[in-house]
Amino acid sequence: MNHKKTLIAIIALLAILIVAVPTSQVAATTTEVKLQLRFTDSNLKPLANAYVKVFNTTGTADKHYVLFEGRTNSKGWLNVTIPNPHDGTKYNMTVWWDPAGTDYFYVFEEKDIDGSLLKTTPANGGYNCTSTDHGIVTSVLAVDVTATDIYGTSLGYYTTTIYYNWTNKVYSASKKPATNIRIQVPYNLSWTGGVDWTLRVHWDLEYLKFISGTPGGNVTAFNIWPTKPTYANFTITFNKDVIGPQTSSVGLGTLTVKMDVGKFEAQLVDWFGNKLNVTSGYGIVKVMVHDADDPSKLLATMIANETGGVKFLQVPNVTSTIVVYWLTHEITVNSTTIADLKALPTTLRCQLVPTVLTLKDKRPSPSILAEAKVYITWPNLLT
Repeated sequence: MNHKKTLIAIIALLAILIVAVPTSQVAATTTEVKLQLRFTDSNLKPLANAYVKVFNTTGTADKHYVLFEGRTNSKGWLNVTIPNPHDGTKYNMTVWWDPAGTDYFYVFEEKDIDGSLLKTTPANGGYNCTSTDHGIVTSVLAVDVTATDIYGTSLGYYTTTIYYNWTNKVYSASKKPATNIRIQVPYNLSWTGGVDWTLRVHWDLEYLKFISGTPGGNVTAFNIWPTKPTYANFTITFNKDVIGPQTSSVGLGTLTVKMDVGKFEAQLVDWFGNKLNVTSGYGIVKVMVHDADDPSKLLATMIANETGGVKFLQVPNVTSTIVVYWLTHEITVNSTTIADLKALPTTLRCQLVPTVLTLKDKRPSPSILAEAKVYITWPNLLT
């Protein structure tokens, strides 16, 4: 009986001890923290699909472990819930990224981050972002590219695509009109000084020729390839000291490129050199501009105005074949190859002859036949 009493007393004592354990100690073993990490370029614009890794570096190497890893979403956010990082524990953070999502460039590394900073906002030097006004800046330079015609007007009418590459890594961005097309240019952490990237501009089915370029900000130079004027290099620089939590932009590059695109005007005349006009019975005249080296590329098309004039405000200045079609049968009345569309104005003589028909009845004293309908048939065509 004494043994039973003793056992019952021990069980009761244990129950009392368990109940008496402070709730704060139990909670401490299960406390978690939510981290909101927002990775950006130099202008605090998001990095999508960046690969992020954070690992513990306290103690010996055999005690190091990955705290978390993952990819940012389309807005640059990586949200994780992790065990509460202890103050004093050190962590390393790394980021790999490129615009194509292949993690080619090493764009962020910070060592020995104190655990407390993972929970602190960028406004206080930490990494836990609570606003899109904050971000963890990587070594990715934001560059705004504007492409203009020879008169300084941004390319319009068609979408402009900017291609930029380093070695065989090619990326692109598009916009219409071609004003401040934002590209995100990686600057690998192993690089020093200025680094050249290659640029091409595609618009209206053509890779355009560069005329000139004006760099600004973190874009420090621009050079057109002498033997291939559809290619150019631009040089970027990056201050790696600004990498880390920031609450405002730390850098921006700008580049305005003038392309070989201009106006093309033409006056259509008949066989005798007179302006075409609707009152002469010519009807609708359509003008089409094709790339002479690749006729499948239709660069521009327009219906001539009532006096036979056409004016294209922006056309790539390549050797072009101008074809003039008459009426709905699209009968070719002129085909001219022009090497330089900027040689204005241009007169295009069409194979059209003004003809006046006077219809009379068959009376002995013929009179003008009024309100008669006349059909003119082109050979081998049905009307």
